[in-house]
Amino acid sequence: MSASLSETRSNPLAQFVEHTMASLRRQRAVARERARVRRELDQYNDRELAELGLGRGDIDSIVARI
Repeated sequence: MSASLSETRSNPLAQFVEHTMASLRRQRAVARERARVRRELDQYNDRELAELGLGRGDIDSIVARI
């Protein structure tokens, strides 16, 4: 049996689970975006990165800021 929306809002455990699941979804989305950016930057050679004002060592800090 599924809980109604009003039951979920009044149930602290259901709220906790709902909040936790939303947080996990956001974290997964951020992790996917970081992986996408890292893959893209890893495809550039050193000259192309330099044209962007970046070095290979900058990739970690760029990804961490996402």
